Parts: sequence; structure tokens; C-alpha cells
Amino acid sequence: MIQAIIFDIDGTILDTEDAIMRSLKQATDEAGYSYSIEDLRFVFGVPGEEALPKLHITDVNAVLDRCHELERTALKETKPFKNIENVIHELSLLGIKLGVVTSKSKQQYKETMDQRECSQYFDEVVVTECTQLHKPHGEPLLYCLERMDVAPHEAIYIGDTIYDNQCAKDAGAKFGLAYWGAKTTDGFQADYVLEHPSDLLKLVVDTNVYHF
Repeated sequence: MIQAIIFDIDGTILDTEDAIMRSLKQATDEAGYSYSIEDLRFVFGVPGEEALPKLHITDVNAVLDRCHELERTALKETKPFKNIENVIHELSLLGIKLGVVTSKSKQQYKETMDQRECSQYFDEVVVTECTQLHKPHGEPLLYCLERMDVAPHEAIYIGDTIYDNQCAKDAGAKFGLAYWGAKTTDGFQADYVLEHPSDLLKLVVDTNVYHF
């Protein structure tokens, strides 16, 4: 039975990939690095402090500060994926516990999510400051579920990257691929492939009714 659904944000709730990638590309260009968008794409969904050193970027903090500055403007133009906020509301009405596990900092979450209608329905929000380890490690998801008093096998983590998939598996939770953000199933080991946000409602209703 599904007791809780935990969401990633970027590429799952908010259509932010283009804005984030353009900001990072400009920040690295300004710092004298020559990376294409494709070179940088693996960073999406992972804390920059962990990802950028893999690109041999030495002035990580300066690049990230500039990237976040650019993001603040770019992300103002981003919107939630179609129907996702309605689905989150409907899930809350069904009594499902809802949470967020993100690679965003507390400040980044505040800037991108605080004014979103769906934010009121989340029982727990886990940002990078909450745990020592981050995705793809399962610690942030386990931390979220512990605070919600939900066992991992009773939860689904919804995300759009391999790191989200690995986080769910490491925590012992099910993984639902947000295909509307991922746009591919290559490389994933998803328990559920969800083409549209509304597929989540059908999954919950079908699964939970079956268990009654």
C-alpha cells in the first residue's frame, strides 16, 4: 500500500532544466571554461559542490555563486509541468503523505517553491542542509520518510534523473520515473514509468484499493 509520495523538484515538479543549464553554461563560460550544455547535463539534479569538481573546475564556489545569481532571474520564468499541482492537491485529498527531497539549498527552495500553490501540501521538505550525504545516496530520502513515520517500502520517490532512481533504490523505496521531465527510459530501473502526472493518481487508487 502506498502511504507516501516524495517528489524531486527540477524536472519533476518544475520545468527548470533549460534555465539551470543555460545559467551554468554562462557561469562556466565567464570563468574561462569551455563546456557544452551536453558536457554539463550530468550536473542536473546533483549538488553543484559535488558535481563541478568532476569537471576539473577549481573555483567551484565562485562559479556556483555566479550560476545561482543567473538562476534567480532565469527561474522566475519557469512554470510547473502541466497538471502537476492539481495532482499533488488531489493526492493530499486522498490522504497520501507528501514530501520533497531535492538537491536545492534552503534558499533555492524558498526562491523557487515558496510561492507555488502546491507547496502547502508537503508534509516534509528535505534540502541539502538537512543531511550530510545527498543524492544519489539514499540518506535524504530516508531522513524524509523517518520524519513522516513511513517505511521505505510504503513510499514512492518521483524523479527524472538516474540520481533520483539510485536514491530511491538505496533507501529501499519504489521509484516512479517522471517521464514528462526525463523524456527517456534509457538507463533507468524504474518500478513505474509515469508518462503524465495524472498517472500518479491512477497508480495510487489502483494500488491502495487493491490492498483494502
